[in-house]
Amino acid sequence: MKAEAIVYESNTGFTKKYAELLSQTTGLAAYARSEVGTQLKKGAEVIFMGWLMAGGVKGYKQALRKYHVKALAAVGMGSPTDKVVSDIVKKYSISQTPVFYLQGGFDINKLHGLYRFMMLNMAKMMDNTAKKKETKTDEELLMLDLIKNSRDFVSADKLEPIITWLR
Repeated sequence: MKAEAIVYESNTGFTKKYAELLSQTTGLAAYARSEVGTQLKKGAEVIFMGWLMAGGVKGYKQALRKYHVKALAAVGMGSPTDKVVSDIVKKYSISQTPVFYLQGGFDINKLHGLYRFMMLNMAKMMDNTAKKKETKTDEELLMLDLIKNSRDFVSADKLEPIITWLR
């Protein structure tokens, strides 16, 4: 096995669901980064899963300081694209660590404080921009739908690339 455990950072529960699904499939224990305590020693080899915000993976830098991150899985609301992965690789100067992207979902009702305020403003801005455009890209339509209606795209089959890497 290429990792001892899964450590994750979740805000609205989508990353946690992926971590739990991966744990069930692989037998690796899954721990919330904020609650792992002494369950894992410093330097433990882990798969880190974190949620995306503004191109950054929440909790990743903190995980790097404490663990040997063998693979990174970013969970976001948008469709998976090579650009998302390459942007993460570039942002964190990742060279040897495999990076995976998983589409999680979005639920405004699970957001609180600053994150809720930011997303409500972004939704308003996106809606206004979309109304002015004659044609919208598939990604724009997806984002508008997500923000207005909330969606959950978490599924075990999306973990297949990580499971394949683990083998």
